[in-house]
Amino acid sequence: MKKFTALMICAALLLTSVTASAASGFYASGILGYSAHSSVDTKITTSYFGNTPTDETISKNFDLGSIWGLGLGYDFSVKDTLPLRVEFVWLRYNNKNTPSAPRDGITFNINSLETFMLNGWFVSKPATLQFYLGGGLGLAIINYEFKYDLEYWWIGGMWQHLSGEYKHSGMAGAFNLGLGLDWNITQHMALDFGYRYSWVNSRKLALTERSALSVETENTVISHNLLTAIKVKF
Repeated sequence: MKKFTALMICAALLLTSVTASAASGFYASGILGYSAHSSVDTKITTSYFGNTPTDETISKNFDLGSIWGLGLGYDFSVKDTLPLRVEFVWLRYNNKNTPSAPRDGITFNINSLETFMLNGWFVSKPATLQFYLGGGLGLAIINYEFKYDLEYWWIGGMWQHLSGEYKHSGMAGAFNLGLGLDWNITQHMALDFGYRYSWVNSRKLALTERSALSVETENTVISHNLLTAIKVKF
């Protein structure tokens, strides 16, 4: 949060230096928000000693918590009649309520999530209040925590115990859809109020323990986000 505050101060100083000139279409934004509702579908495939794998999908609702990020973009409607805005946005989710997907002694948690999106927005005519609608594609970085604590029946007639913990950071595909409203306070400053539907799908994560246990997990994270941004136009 301290870094975000420092960036906003720099943006304010920059704003004072550009107020004398007309806006060019380029802009930068500092973003704050909240993930109002999120869900994760976790597909867990388990196999013991190479036997036929068993699949189970577990759905769970959770709270990704506060969001903050930065954006850079260009608004074609400022200089041209094209009602289009293109931007690159980085968001970090500071999740406090980490989801857990248990299955027979196995838990799979998402500890942190960041998204990098290239968005395109169709915008209304330039005015004090300007509406936009659109979406974008991108990538996500997810930090996983995988734990297992299992007992199984050994072929020789003895109970065996497996336990451990595995952490991993991986890339995932992502997209978002959204709409919002810009309040153009001045020629060089605006407040952006928006909603984003975000979808992230992680690649499969495989783990093998002593040739006895084989586990694969695949996660789909959906979140509904409310965002507010301070936008500085150059």
